[in-house]
Amino acid sequence: MERRRVGTLSMAVLLIICGVIMLITQLNKQPVLDIVLKGWPLILFLLGGEILWYCYKAKDENVKIKYDLFSIFIICIILIFHLSVYGLIQLDLVSKLDKMISSQDFVLKTPVEEFTFNDNIQKIIIDAANFNHLTIRTNEENKITAYGTAQITSDTKETAEKLLNSKNMVTHQSGNTLYISLNRFSSDHGYLREYTLIIPSAKKVEITNGENLKLAIDTLNNDWVIDGFHNTEIRLSENADIRINTSVENKNHLKGNIAWVIDKTANIKETSDSEEATQSNTASSYPINGNFIQGNGKYKIHILNTDNITVNGFL
Repeated sequence: MERRRVGTLSMAVLLIICGVIMLITQLNKQPVLDIVLKGWPLILFLLGGEILWYCYKAKDENVKIKYDLFSIFIICIILIFHLSVYGLIQLDLVSKLDKMISSQDFVLKTPVEEFTFNDNIQKIIIDAANFNHLTIRTNEENKITAYGTAQITSDTKETAEKLLNSKNMVTHQSGNTLYISLNRFSSDHGYLREYTLIIPSAKKVEITNGENLKLAIDTLNNDWVIDGFHNTEIRLSENADIRINTSVENKNHLKGNIAWVIDKTANIKETSDSEEATQSNTASSYPINGNFIQGNGKYKIHILNTDNITVNGFL
């Protein structure tokens, strides 16, 4: 009695078809996944057709039909795999995974933004929105200029450029005060690495809520307040007429190449050199008031709620 094993022929035909499809897609540079997903029902036709054919032959011949369980199992695995991939595509997970694999990081410059105002503005308040790296420079115009660099993850540079924010600085005027807020990067695929603001030196300025702040002061013709930063670094020009007042937890947090003056009239806990060495990594229980004067100290910079302060000048 002759035996026919159902599943072997379907497995062989399936492997041949898959090989042909992969060869064609390689030559034509077409996505093989699309063709396979559209053609997976052919597996059912092959297996069902083989069963019908052997059943038909069994009527005329003395043929005993057996099922090749291993081949059928492999076919089922292939079917389940393709159905799973199809489900992932329906959920748009495959395209996201493909973009993640093929994507790379691009560092791009943001568009330059400018805002011009009249002499009615007397004070500028800047909300840094927890920016990691914010640089502020001064000029002598009634104009604010903003620009920066962004790191964007994308598959192509053209796509990355489309993801750039066209507006990162939002301005609002109330009376004689100008409020500036900095937008967080709106895309999940990128973030602003650095951002620079050039603001008038003749206006009162208040800068709040950030991580790392750098001030490059060429000229200063009014009082400034810096509040709520982790690190603040100031570079003074040799002609700046400035007094810097600050309060920190430990005098080791006052850094730079200038000669800080510690306010000894404040209620400060004095320690010996040996005690200070032991407690170098421990904040004092009393605030340390430090100040620095360059020139006559006509214009003041008050630094509040800041962990580390570094001031460098031209010596």
